[in-house]
Amino acid sequence: MTRLLAGFLALFLGVTAAGAPVAEEGDGFLVRVLLETEEPVYELSCAYELDGEPVGEWGVCAANGRSPLGGEVFNLFRMEDFPEGADLSSFSMRFSLTTAVDGELCPVENEFSVPAAYGATCRVTILGSAEGGYRAE
Repeated sequence: MTRLLAGFLALFLGVTAAGAPVAEEGDGFLVRVLLETEEPVYELSCAYELDGEPVGEWGVCAANGRSPLGGEVFNLFRMEDFPEGADLSSFSMRFSLTTAVDGELCPVENEFSVPAAYGATCRVTILGSAEGGYRAE
């Protein structure tokens, strides 16, 4: 069920013809996640927080649930994804991923603080391997 929901979420990100979602100035911000792991990634999940308090989650997998994701995943955050008047300066993300079809989620070792601001694009790179662990930079 999680994979199916993630597939539908991927369809609602507002993807442009070039493949990247777009936010109007001040309407939201884009997080680009580059997947530079040694193994292919089949599912990527993320929990995000403001000032250490959970705010939401998102996830993505290939539409067929059986193919690895490409090297880059986008998530478009809009104002309505956060409490009214939220201060984005404390925005952080925790990732998990699978490296096999129907595999267990493996945590990415570190929490990643994102320099989020409406109208901005933020970049996160996930590196590593199953043997050595994964990290976000």
